[in-house]
Amino acid sequence: RARGELLCFLDDDVTFEKDFLAKAAELFELPGMQDLGGASAYDIRNYPQRINMRWRIRRFLGTVPSLTPGDIDRLGRSVPVSFMAPFAGCKEVGYLYGFSMIYRREAIGALRFDEALPTYGGEDRDFSSRVARKWRLVLSGDLCLEHHCAQQSRDSGTERTYQAGFGTGRGFAKNIARARDYFEFLRLLLCEFAVDSLAYALNPSCERLSTPFARARGLVAGLRSLRHENF
Repeated sequence: RARGELLCFLDDDVTFEKDFLAKAAELFELPGMQDLGGASAYDIRNYPQRINMRWRIRRFLGTVPSLTPGDIDRLGRSVPVSFMAPFAGCKEVGYLYGFSMIYRREAIGALRFDEALPTYGGEDRDFSSRVARKWRLVLSGDLCLEHHCAQQSRDSGTERTYQAGFGTGRGFAKNIARARDYFEFLRLLLCEFAVDSLAYALNPSCERLSTPFARARGLVAGLRSLRHENF
């Protein structure tokens, strides 16, 4: 229903200064920003997050493209934008976080969110990365807000892990282009199972015990979810 030239997707738990939207509009009008399809604000409350051992192991195993914040590869494997240290100006990223997404209407066109993705399935990553195929995306270090996100959720940690796995698997299904991509998927599944199992071994709990199996189930279910769909 929105009719403006810019479309803003903002969570209900973010706060920002009164000139936030004016600054966002100015960003898209700056010289050299004609190809800017989307932008996100810097979360001064939660950024930067530490690159923990889990992500370093993933990089060592080659299941993520890099440790560069906001990086994403052809198959949808991504690196958290939240690793970004404070900076001035704009930095290009491969996808945006859903609590702060501002798009040029022209960049969205007929693109819509994938409603088959569950709550924690990464619909923001999926949507924004598809915009990034034709347009530039940036994180602005000068456009700031605070995301007052709560750690608790109506879904258990195991269910969130399953949903995250489903989103990753569905992303693979959308982007698989050759036979070797299936081997990449299998390698990802095995490596993630190993990383989750290591996390359990280092700090045992009932929830951590179920995590490797929940993620594996989600990955496989996501990969199979497009069997009768066309994208």
